[in-house]
Amino acid sequence: MSIKVETLSRHLKHIMRAGFCPFYRRLQNLKRKNAADIQPALEPLQADIQASRERRQQRKRQCPQPEFPEELPMPMQCESIAQVI
Repeated sequence: MSIKVETLSRHLKHIMRAGFCPFYRRLQNLKRKNAADIQPALEPLQADIQASRERRQQRKRQCPQPEFPEELPMPMQCESIAQVI
């Protein structure tokens, strides 16, 4: 299977922010090389990017969702607050 640098570049917006710069640098270094030489290096990079994407998704799922009792003023006025924003 042929992995493309452009495809991996598009996946960078879905990774952990802390890993963006190192992954971006790795991709830029690979772009400078001959296309035939980079394929073996793209496979581990793809695995690392995928792992970072999965960590980000996992963290997003684990974020607490605040819940407020309906009798408090904030939940009662949620729609009007959203319209103002």
